[in-house]
Amino acid sequence: MQQTPREDAAARRRVLLRAVRQMEWRRDGAVPWNHATAAVFASPDDLVLALHARWHRILAVRLDPLLERGCTVDEVVAEWWSWAADTPGQRAVLDAALTQPTSELRRATDRQDALLAAAAGLVPAGTDVVLAADAWRFALWSRADQLRRPARFRTRCPGVQRWRCWRQDFGQAA
Repeated sequence: MQQTPREDAAARRRVLLRAVRQMEWRRDGAVPWNHATAAVFASPDDLVLALHARWHRILAVRLDPLLERGCTVDEVVAEWWSWAADTPGQRAVLDAALTQPTSELRRATDRQDALLAAAAGLVPAGTDVVLAADAWRFALWSRADQLRRPARFRTRCPGVQRWRCWRQDFGQAA
């Protein structure tokens, strides 16, 4: 039985959210690939592209109020780092994929980074995509040390287990 496009999109979303939970739990930068993901996504690169799109959609929602009130570059960069700190597992997978990106992932990343550069006011509208993307990356990494949140504020453990996991992460007996 053939799925409708709506059912296909719902299945992709469910599998992607399950993969996101695995990424956040493991935080090892590996793409969680199994039979369920293989049934929905054509390849691990397809899953990474879907993750990239999801990550940037949520970032756009977080940036929207800042951009509406006319924010500075530092505020946009700080929000990017804040979202990266909130999703270390996803960020690890995206960063690992960008070490040897496919052409599709490189184009998608360049487009998103160019849009962020234009939104932050780093480059004027109409600037070459690669140049604008490089300007964003420079702004992002030049402020990295000032804006990163310490690792102790991040957790991979839900609810009540946070304290126990925090103690395990720092080598203390639970």
